[in-house]
Amino acid sequence: MKTFKDKVAVITGAGSGMGRYLAILLAKDGADVCVCDVNEETLGETVAMLRKFNVSVSSHLLDVSDKDSIEALPQKVIDQHGKVDMVFNNAGVTAGSHFKDMKEDNWDWVMGINFNGVINSTRAFIPHLVNNSEAAIVNTSSIFGMGGCARTVCLSCNQVCGQGVYRKSCIGNEADKSQFANSLRPPRTHWNKYCYNSQNE
Repeated sequence: MKTFKDKVAVITGAGSGMGRYLAILLAKDGADVCVCDVNEETLGETVAMLRKFNVSVSSHLLDVSDKDSIEALPQKVIDQHGKVDMVFNNAGVTAGSHFKDMKEDNWDWVMGINFNGVINSTRAFIPHLVNNSEAAIVNTSSIFGMGGCARTVCLSCNQVCGQGVYRKSCIGNEADKSQFANSLRPPRTHWNKYCYNSQNE
């Protein structure tokens, strides 16, 4: 992809942190942006920041673990922007807990967002991207996908599984032809770490 100008980018987890910054940088470079987040207030703040750029902006309150909502998103983006060029699967959470102490609902919560959210988003958007020679799907991962520690077992598992399944099964030959499958694994990913345990104490 030679330029972001006039491209249409979808960013999940855009209410704050890396997702917000991605949206701002893309808009600054001339891309129309569709920002999604589960937090309506912070999503609105991101939209307000984007309004100063001369690009089209849309927003969707979205829980990426909700398969039906993810499957409906591509058509909504196309209806509003006319096309999709880039998808940034950026939404992510973690629940810091030792493996032996982790509750099953915590495990399911993290896997539902970090793993299923990425897979379902990719499956939903591939039909709209695969014939676009400049399309891109970018997954925000973590260095924990290359290793981990006692309190990040769930995070490490979904990062490793996500990279393997995503790259080899979900994308398959399409990635080899168009080279649009990408993964970011920064040394320290500053997600908004909603601590499920503390929310329910």
